[in-house]
Amino acid sequence: MTKQDQEGVELGKRVAKGAAWLDQVKPNWRNELNWSFLKIEDRTLCILGQLFTDPSREHLTNGYDYLFCTQPNDWIIDHGFAANNYVVLQELWNEHWPLGEDT
Repeated sequence: MTKQDQEGVELGKRVAKGAAWLDQVKPNWRNELNWSFLKIEDRTLCILGQLFTDPSREHLTNGYDYLFCTQPNDWIIDHGFAANNYVVLQELWNEHWPLGEDT
């Protein structure tokens, strides 16, 4: 297995961990996301940005930053919400798109 393949497998495990966490804290998260606009590298259009942003509350204007400030340093990486390779990360998260739904 190449180093790139190993990194993809590791990222897949992290994404699965992040999806499991979302299933616990936001059970309907797959349907709340605007998958058409999902951009993992963008702090407002990423999964955390879309699900945890509340413009009416000053500290929730960016879901990614809010969770980055409330969780341990490596939490976002360990749960597959950030990585060095955003192309692969985007592909892995897209696998969680609800089948048969067009949001």
